[in-house]
Amino acid sequence: VEYNAGSNIVIYKSRCFILIDNYVLSLDFTADKTKPFAEKIETDITGEAYLLAIKSGIILSDRKDIYFMNILLNERSFKYTGISSYEINSLAGNNETLVIGTGKGWGKYKISGMTENFLEDSEENIVRALSDNVLSVTKKNKIIFYNLHNANEAEGFVINSKNVSGSQEIISVVYDNNQIFTLSDKGILTCFSNDKLNIHI
Repeated sequence: VEYNAGSNIVIYKSRCFILIDNYVLSLDFTADKTKPFAEKIETDITGEAYLLAIKSGIILSDRKDIYFMNILLNERSFKYTGISSYEINSLAGNNETLVIGTGKGWGKYKISGMTENFLEDSEENIVRALSDNVLSVTKKNKIIFYNLHNANEAEGFVINSKNVSGSQEIISVVYDNNQIFTLSDKGILTCFSNDKLNIHI
C-alpha cells in the first residue's frame, strides 16, 4: 500500500476520492477498472478533515472551512464555498444541501454558500444522517430528529439499556426506508420506525 488514507474515502460514480494529509487522491476507473487514472489534487486544508460526496460533486472540510469541487462541471480543484463555522465535526449532504455539525450546534447551507439555518446549542452536535425530510443529530447518548424543512419541529430520545453499566454514546445512525437504526459504543442497537415518530422519514 503506497498511501496512508485513514477513513476518509468517498465514491462518486466511477471515481474514488481519498483524503491523504493535505491533498486528495482521485482514482478514475472509467477507462480501466484494474488500472485507474490517478491524480493528486492539492488543497488548503490543515489538520483534521472530512470528505463527502453529493449529487454534483465532492465536499471537503477541515475544522473551520468548507470547500467544493463540482464534478458535473469537470472541475479539477476544490474552491472555497464561503462557508465557515466553529469546530466543524461532521458533514451530511442531500442534493445541493449541506448540513454541518459543530461544537456549538448545527447549520444548514446551500453549496453556493447561502446559510439556510443555524441552530445554536451549548453542547456539541454531531450530524449523523440525512434524508429528504429528516436530519439526525446526536449529543452523546441522545438522538434528535429534526424536520429538515422546519428545525422547530424536532423530537429527541435517550438511548440506554438496563443491561449496560456506565455511560454510552451513539456512534452511528443509518436510514433504511421507513426506519432509523442507531448504534452505541456499548453495542446497543436501537430501531425507530415511522409509527414511533411524529416526523416521518
